[in-house]
Amino acid sequence: MNTENNVSDTEKKSVVNSKSLDEVKYLPGFDVLRVIACLGILFLHFSNYACPDGVYFGKFLLDPQGSSYDFNLFVEVFFALSGFFAYAYVGKIEKGLTFKRFFLPKVIRIVPMLIISTVVLEIALWQLVCSGNAQGVEIYKPSLWGMVSACFGFEYICGFDNANINRESWYIDLLLLCYIVLYLIIKVSKRKQLDWRWLCVFLSVGGSICVMQGWTIPFLGVLNGRAYAAFFIGLLLADYFTGRTFSVKHYVLAGTVLFVFAFLLVFYPDSLIYGKTCVVTYLVIPALFLSFRSDTVSKLLSFKLIKWISDVSYSTYLFHVTLIIAVFIVTDKLGFQIDYAHEVMLFFFWIVSFAFGGIAYCLVERPLTCRLNKIFSGEKK
Repeated sequence: MNTENNVSDTEKKSVVNSKSLDEVKYLPGFDVLRVIACLGILFLHFSNYACPDGVYFGKFLLDPQGSSYDFNLFVEVFFALSGFFAYAYVGKIEKGLTFKRFFLPKVIRIVPMLIISTVVLEIALWQLVCSGNAQGVEIYKPSLWGMVSACFGFEYICGFDNANINRESWYIDLLLLCYIVLYLIIKVSKRKQLDWRWLCVFLSVGGSICVMQGWTIPFLGVLNGRAYAAFFIGLLLADYFTGRTFSVKHYVLAGTVLFVFAFLLVFYPDSLIYGKTCVVTYLVIPALFLSFRSDTVSKLLSFKLIKWISDVSYSTYLFHVTLIIAVFIVTDKLGFQIDYAHEVMLFFFWIVSFAFGGIAYCLVERPLTCRLNKIFSGEKK
C-alpha cells in the first residue's frame, strides 16, 4: 500500500531534500518491498474470502493465514515504511511546522479515497446479502454506522465495537493515529528538552507488550500495538541510517538474518509461533531495510513498472476486497462455480487488482488529491 503506508512522489522528494534526512535518499528497493508486501496482503485476503483452506501451488497447499505462514505480518512492513518516510518531518516539526500543515496533506491523500472505497464496498455488501451468497464474508453486514466509522478512520483506533465494515481499513485508521502520536512526541520532546528517540523506543516496545499481552484497551489494543511497534521502528531506522555508511559485513549480517528466518519459516515453522511479530519487527524489518537500501539492490530493482505498481498500491489495497465480492455476485447471478484454490486464480486476482487500482489511481486518486490540495492551499483554478 502506497500511503501506506503510502508515500506520495512529493513526500519521496521531501525525504531526499529534508535537512532531517540530508544524507538519506529514497531508493527503488523500498518500492519493491512495498510491492512484495502488497502482494502478500492481497494473497491473505484472497484466501480469507475465496479459499479459506489456502491456495494450491502445484501439489503444495499454502495457507497464508495459518500459524506457520502468517502473511498478515506483511502489514508490519507497511507501517515501518510509513515511519521511515515520516522521519522527513521530524526536523520540520521541531522548527515549528504546525499540526494543520503536517496532518492535513495526509488526510487529503488518505481519507477521500477511503470514503469512496468504503461506500462502494457497502453497496457491494448490500448486494451480496441480497443475493444470499455470502461466501467467505458472513461476518459482514451492511451497516450505516460501520460505514461512517470506517469512512472517517476511527473504526479501530479506540476499539469501538462496530460491524467491522471494511475490516482491512484498520491499517489506515492506525496509520493516521501514528502520525498524530509522532507529532505529539516531537512537540513534547522539544518543549521538555527530551530525546524523541527514547520516546519512540518506549512506544515501539510498549506496542509489542500490547501485542504479547493481547490487550483490548482503547488506544492500547493488539492492533494499536502492532502499529506503534513497527511505525516507530521505521522512524528509528531512518534516523539510524542517516549519515552512516555500511560495509559488506553489515549486509552479510542482514542477509544471514533473512536466510535464517526464511529457513525456520519453511522447515521449522513451529519455532516461530510465539513471538513472531517481535521477530519480524525487530530483526526481519531492519535486515530488509538495510538490504534493500543498498546501491546494488537499487540498481538491480530500478524498474518503472515496479514504481508504477508501488504508486497504485493504495487504491489497489482499498478496492481489492470489493473486487472479490463483485466476483461472488457475478458468478452467483450467472450460475458459475469457480475453484479459487489454485495459483492461476491468485495470479489473475493480483493482475486484475493492480489493473483496477491503476485505473482508480489515474482517474480518481491522483486528480482528486491534486484538486483538494489546491483548494486547501488557497490556490485558484
